[in-house]
Amino acid sequence: MLDAGCDHMFVLEDDMLIKDFSVFRKYIDAATHFRLGHMNWNTIPTVENNQRMIYVDGEFKLCLTSRLCGCFQYFERKALQHVGLMDERYINLLEHAEHAYRFGLAGYSTPFNAFADIVGGEDCLENVGEENTTIDKGQEYMANMRKAACLFAKTYGKPMYMVPRPSSEHIVEFLKGKLSEK
Repeated sequence: MLDAGCDHMFVLEDDMLIKDFSVFRKYIDAATHFRLGHMNWNTIPTVENNQRMIYVDGEFKLCLTSRLCGCFQYFERKALQHVGLMDERYINLLEHAEHAYRFGLAGYSTPFNAFADIVGGEDCLENVGEENTTIDKGQEYMANMRKAACLFAKTYGKPMYMVPRPSSEHIVEFLKGKLSEK
């Protein structure tokens, strides 16, 4: 359990470069407006097949993407207390996805495969570690990925890749519901 203190927290991995420190306020403001307890930076230009949708409510905008990045994450304290920390049984990449799945199931974030990010995140943050990553993509990495994939399927009754991307209509309905909670 987390102690009282900050109501807003971030995970920032060591290969992230902050280009604009207002990024923290932008995430807090967007999350507060849309009543989200979890968001991910997802504006990685190198990710292929990243389906994007922009949702606008007044001056606030969300970029909803089909790809997840755990390099920079926003958490509302009460949401993190309810959902819990990352499951340490997941190693190398899938721990972020499984964690995001739980936030979605609990209603603290947008549905899985429609990951919420601020619009313009690529202007505020940059992943500078892709070329210099310490993640080994060899046999141990692949074994960990297989183990994590099996664990997800056993826990949730389906493989992670079988979790469908919600329709645009479902995403809009979800966000309108969150906005009506105000």
